[in-house]
Formats: sequence, structure tokens, C-alpha cells
Amino acid sequence: MLYGEGDFQKALDLSCAMGFDADNQAAKIGGLLGVVLGSGGLPTELLFPPPDEEWTKPLNDFYKNVTRHDMADASLIDLSNRMAMQGEKIILQNGGQQIKENGENFYLINTEATSVSPFDFPVGPRPLIEVEHILNTPCLSSKKGLCSHGRFSTGTCH
Repeated sequence: MLYGEGDFQKALDLSCAMGFDADNQAAKIGGLLGVVLGSGGLPTELLFPPPDEEWTKPLNDFYKNVTRHDMADASLIDLSNRMAMQGEKIILQNGGQQIKENGENFYLINTEATSVSPFDFPVGPRPLIEVEHILNTPCLSSKKGLCSHGRFSTGTCH
């Protein structure tokens, strides 16, 4: 972010170029700059597809959930609005204020506020854990080493 000097594209390019496995850094920098700059500070070519595509919303405005059982597929715009509402709620609950200047809303954040995040376990189906239970399911892997059942295999799981 420092070397990008507030330029979203430059910061993203640098974050991708400065490491071997740099996708997490690029995602964090992109997210933070998105919050700081707002959608108006993001390059249009990154928000919208090329003109010959038929999308009408940024990034086709869709999140397909594949990992969280209790989170439905959603519109990216809806997810962003829900996140912004939650942020506003947290700011106001912790002594912050909403200020309106020249028709725009700003937030004054109470820098003295403290917060204790709850230690939550993910809610979902409980894992099945059995001690010394041998699975009789055939292993489709022909690789040597630990098979998908957690047993050492010499090439076939039995």
C-alpha cells in the first residue's frame, strides 16, 4: 500500500509482483484500498467486464458459496451493504458518531473504545471422530504415502 501511493492498480500490481505466493497480500491490499477509496477509487476496467460482454453489474455481482453451510449465495452488492451496516453499528455502539458534511456521511471513530471479540466456533454439522476405527472404503489414490483415510499406503488402500 505504501509503494502504491494510493493508486489501487499500482498497489495491486506491486503486491502481486513482490512475492511467490502473493494472492493473500493482493487480496488484503485490494480490500483495504477498496474500503479507503470506495468504488469510485477503483479502476473501471477492474469492476466491469470488457464492453463486448453482457454483464450489467460489477463482477457480475454474484458470490457462489461453496464452503460455508449456513451462508447462502448472495449478491456482492448485498454483502457489501450488510458489511457496511455492521461496521456502522459497531462504530456507533462503541461511542463513535455519524457526521454529515456537504451531503456526505462520515464516521468519527472513538479511538479510546475497546472491544473483545467473541471466541466463536463455526456452527455446522459436528465432525464424526472415532478412535481406532478402520474405514473399509476403497481408496481411489494410487499414490504412496498417506491415503485419504489417513493410513499409510504402499500404492493401494485396503
